[in-house]
Amino acid sequence: MSKSQRPGALTPSQQASVFYGDAFDVHDEQARDLSAGEWFESHASDQRFVLAHLLFLMIFVLEGIRRVLLDLRDRADDVVTLLEVGEAASEPEVDELPEEAVVPLPVEPTPDADNREPEGEDDGGAA
Repeated sequence: MSKSQRPGALTPSQQASVFYGDAFDVHDEQARDLSAGEWFESHASDQRFVLAHLLFLMIFVLEGIRRVLLDLRDRADDVVTLLEVGEAASEPEVDELPEEAVVPLPVEPTPDADNREPEGEDDGGAA
């Protein structure tokens, strides 16, 4: 690896390609078996390092996903706000009508309205 391609200067995806390119570049069963054999023959400390490094790279990827999701949430909030403002602007304003403009509707008398005693005038139940 040249000095211009230091792992720290690369993106997580590029780091994975540089360090694990041969292992990830498996296109047939024989190459996969060879890669798996090399993995199992490697020292336990090397395996731990590789697993830790892959998890470390995954953290960077997850952080990128988190940033994208936060950006999408912010944009969605902006859209909701714009829609709410648009709805409020499109609602017609209802002005209060002055009392003299309100005309009472006529009430049709019911057939037994003439036979009923006026409300509030009770003779105490005496017949």
